[in-house]
Amino acid sequence: GRRVWSLLASTGGVILPTLGMLALAAALEASVMLGDIGSRIAEALPGAGFVVFVAAWLGARGFPKTQGEDAVLPLTAERRAEGRVLAVAMGLVLALQSLQIAVLDPLAYSDATSAVMAFPLLLAGGLVLLRVGRVLRKAVELADRSYTLRLLLVLARGLAVIGIAAPCLAALGYVKAATALIYPSILSVGLITFLFVLQRLIGDIWAIVTKDDEKGRDALVPVLAGFAMTLASLPLFALIWGARASDITELWARFSEGFQFGATRISPTNFMVFALVFVAGYMATRLFQGALRSTILPKTRMDQGGQNALVAGVGYVGVFLAALVAVNAAGLDLSGLAIVAGALSVGIGFGLQNIVSNFISGIILLIERPVSEGDWIEVGGAQGRTPI
Repeated sequence: GRRVWSLLASTGGVILPTLGMLALAAALEASVMLGDIGSRIAEALPGAGFVVFVAAWLGARGFPKTQGEDAVLPLTAERRAEGRVLAVAMGLVLALQSLQIAVLDPLAYSDATSAVMAFPLLLAGGLVLLRVGRVLRKAVELADRSYTLRLLLVLARGLAVIGIAAPCLAALGYVKAATALIYPSILSVGLITFLFVLQRLIGDIWAIVTKDDEKGRDALVPVLAGFAMTLASLPLFALIWGARASDITELWARFSEGFQFGATRISPTNFMVFALVFVAGYMATRLFQGALRSTILPKTRMDQGGQNALVAGVGYVGVFLAALVAVNAAGLDLSGLAIVAGALSVGIGFGLQNIVSNFISGIILLIERPVSEGDWIEVGGAQGRTPI
């Protein structure tokens, strides 16, 4: 739980300075000493500061000072320090761009003048993206080529190409094209880093629930949650790269209609409700199992084998009830699938006789408990004592 509390406490580095920027902007506005340009700067100042603080926070989470602080990428101390500086630099580029938009009236300047004023910031953004791409490539070189790191290598190469091509386009006069490449790329890097941080947070929370710090992050539930977050972030990436909110809304309306399956219409909302309710029920079952195992059952006179059998039985019943409640909450009418399910169950029953038989035998062993922990047993010519 230490990593979870550390992450939550670190958000104070974003919230408190942002509140300070809001207070500063309010004080400047109340002073009545600002002109038109000063007022526009004061209005844009809290948003610009928030961007810088979030960028610094993401940099600190992605490139911690020590590798033992749960770094996202395997890097040396020098590269991590460079990563933190580059994160702040990306935040400054976005903040200065927002201030530039707030201060400069596009109608008051010609296209050539606007291009000249925008070029230094685009050049700085391109150099920062180029350096970020090199840092990411170093991380890939220092680690095993997993699937995630292969995707990271593609991202690093893409950032390097954009970091070189965009300033060249701006120098040739294609400022809008360079703008459409630089700033969305920086925002995309920030969003990807934020998704990594959320994935780690979910893994840490799951490790607390399952009381398994070593394998909690690599369990199925955190992986599925990360996949769901990635899918949910696709509209954000689309908005970053120029999609309109109306386009996203129209696509979502078509997608949310779902599809007809017999007399039942299944929509993405049904799946989301089912998944959320089932995960909540499963987590409640695991918490109750942990309470039984560590708090309630040790105070009874039940032997260790009986305690394990009861905990396992509660797990089976809890998962079954969670599935039933999830189906009911999602509003799925599965009565039309009864005939198909019956036919499939017959075929599966013939094909999986041994598995079903072993499962039922395991349930019988849990109930009858002919073998307890610590007993000496002989199976297939091998002898040994059951583990305690």
